[in-house]
Amino acid sequence: SKAAKSTNACPGMPMIVMRSHESAEFTWNDGSHNEKERSKEWYVQKYIVQLAEGNLRIDDATGEESIECSEDYKLHKHIQRSWDITQNTTTRVEDLNASTPYCLRVEAFSIEGLRLGVQVLPFLTQATPINQWFPVRVREPRTSTMSQKGNHNVEVVTTEKGDDGNDGVSSATTTEAASWCQHSSSRPTGRRGHSMTIINDQVYIFGGATLKCVCENYSNDHVDDNDATSLPNDNEKEPQCTSKNVYSNEFWHFDPLTATFTQLERHSNEEAWPRGREQHSATALPNGDIIVIGGISTKSSIDNNDDYNLEIGRGPSSELLLADVWRMRDPHHISSYVFQSRSGDDTGMPLELLPGRITSHQLTTSRNADEEEDSMMCIEDIQVKIALNHSCLKGIEYIKLAGPGTMDAKEHDAPQSRDYQAKIFVSSMDSRENECHSSSLNLRFSHDAEASVLSHADIPTSGSFRPATSLMAAFGGLPLHGDWELSVAMAQPTHPEAHHGSLLQWELIIDAKPCNVRAKWEKIEPTTSSLTRSTFTPRRQHTALAVDSSIFVSGGLAQHHLNDLWRFDDDSNTWTELKSAGTKIWPLNGQVAFLGEFGL
Repeated sequence: SKAAKSTNACPGMPMIVMRSHESAEFTWNDGSHNEKERSKEWYVQKYIVQLAEGNLRIDDATGEESIECSEDYKLHKHIQRSWDITQNTTTRVEDLNASTPYCLRVEAFSIEGLRLGVQVLPFLTQATPINQWFPVRVREPRTSTMSQKGNHNVEVVTTEKGDDGNDGVSSATTTEAASWCQHSSSRPTGRRGHSMTIINDQVYIFGGATLKCVCENYSNDHVDDNDATSLPNDNEKEPQCTSKNVYSNEFWHFDPLTATFTQLERHSNEEAWPRGREQHSATALPNGDIIVIGGISTKSSIDNNDDYNLEIGRGPSSELLLADVWRMRDPHHISSYVFQSRSGDDTGMPLELLPGRITSHQLTTSRNADEEEDSMMCIEDIQVKIALNHSCLKGIEYIKLAGPGTMDAKEHDAPQSRDYQAKIFVSSMDSRENECHSSSLNLRFSHDAEASVLSHADIPTSGSFRPATSLMAAFGGLPLHGDWELSVAMAQPTHPEAHHGSLLQWELIIDAKPCNVRAKWEKIEPTTSSLTRSTFTPRRQHTALAVDSSIFVSGGLAQHHLNDLWRFDDDSNTWTELKSAGTKIWPLNGQVAFLGEFGL
């Protein structure tokens, strides 16, 4: 259903990006205003998004459906507008009822707290799906390049399955642009036997058996099939590219929100990395770690650490069953930090607040002890806590936070025009007319707070508030490590009596994730419990299920069908074989297990 037309130019009318039976996603811009012609008080600083159930009306004459919006709106979210004026604002609403009319209300406010306009979008959720699959349209990045070999006639040798079940070889010549040797490097090739693991709504794919394009040398020189600069000129020999069935060791990340794939690489070639395989298990633990166990690979030796994609051999004699265990920490893990000023002579705290002066204190943020030296964490969320006392709180003109600056801005797509500072509190002219009163102040500033500090005539003395300007708009996505500075500006007193106060303490509360996401594998050398006499058998097509910090592995294929049950303890890195006290487990392989509220 269409919304009623609005005369408000700000914000722009929301559009539906995704809608299901239980959730919906919306996007909108700040309207039709010209940024260059707009005065400061008309800049959009934030949005208040509300939601209400509507009423579905059916016209008796035409049979057309329309949605009537009620005024019973409930707060959904406060959203700070992005510092990038080219970016739309988005929000996702969840826990909706199926086949139900709703109304989304978006209200825009300026940096001065002025109400700029409102838009209302009625929408109807989908019906509850019944055994219904929805295709995912994977998006190709605009900067993606194709792994092409120019306009040469490329001879491609493809492999097929013979009647005996072993891999046979046949050749063909093709000049088609759609050759699999020209596949996009921004998504994985088709494969089988890979694993898919979900952590915090992010999807990770590892391994599998797939085709890989391997091109022979040009004039006896090595050619990188992903490097366009290594292509021959017209006078050189045309390339011969061969498709090989390989056990892949690629590690891919899929973001469902953006529908894009990213291949995650290691930090350096010296780091350990699992060999290519298929039919393994990859299990997500509650702490976000991924544990890969077993699978099948080839007996081919690994000559270097650069390529663990191993060509699949012909026949059982070349197969290698694995029992190794690998651990990977969540590549997109979020770490929490608390940086607090300390009292003492060497830190200058508490710091005297002088009238007519700007008093500043610096706080240096550093890495956690368990973080790598070359890792850089970027801000995902930031809050500020401030404690001070003063005999005349109305004398505070503003409180400002300044970040580490532009040190790493170019590496993280931060524009040079960005201020890297935010005014947490700004006094109003009305508050300066009030009488002085002495008080202690203990405040937390967060963009998730319900109330804005600008909604108070005087600065509040306690509680949690949204700052005057957005902290995330100033610092979101930037590296957190460096020197931060909090400044308190005091007004020049207009009366003879002297006022005094001190900045007692302040702290930064920051959630951050890696700026450059990389994969880091750790090979585990588990021991066998003293209660277990046998050892864990190499296998493929087994079932692995996580319960707390343990992984239970059942069945699979070795030289025969397995019916054993093992427990891997991630805390102690030990294997323990579990014996059934009742009915013997039936040999199974390739099965799926799910732990629900009623058991396995």
